[in-house]
Amino acid sequence: MTCRNRPDPRGMTLLELIVTATILAILAGLAIPLAQVVVQRQKEAELRRALRVLRTAIDEFHRAVDPPGLPPGSTVTVDPPVMDPETKYPKNLEALTEWVTVKTTVPGQGTREQKYRFLRRVPEDPMTGSTEWGQLCIDQKPPQAGEAPPGWCGRHVYDVYTKSCRPALDGKSRYCEW
Repeated sequence: MTCRNRPDPRGMTLLELIVTATILAILAGLAIPLAQVVVQRQKEAELRRALRVLRTAIDEFHRAVDPPGLPPGSTVTVDPPVMDPETKYPKNLEALTEWVTVKTTVPGQGTREQKYRFLRRVPEDPMTGSTEWGQLCIDQKPPQAGEAPPGWCGRHVYDVYTKSCRPALDGKSRYCEW
């Protein structure tokens, strides 16, 4: 007569499998939202970088075609004509990717000619996955909390914003307000 009081060393019981599976499911359930926040934080960092690149290129374009301290009577021409002559800002974002020749004529000093290209390509908006950005003219205000973004005037680009108005991770702002 043999007595079987010892556990069977050949395998696990069904209860042990259920407990292990439950623990793994709980851990996976906790890890997925954390991973989503990490991905969203990376997209926010990419958005900040892309906005900085675009805004810097717009400012450099404006500075190149309307240099500070230019004497009265001076003229500046841009070839190809990708500049709004009234505001001296680019007509669109694609104008920043083209090679342009800026000719500055100063009375008594002659003409200076320089070639510029401000961007190799328009960066992708990480929130929308597109190179389409919201664009503002100099007389337009950026979208405020709860407002819909304004439509673009179509004359020139003074500022840019993402077309995604989802709430940011800070819980206080929307991406289109950045």
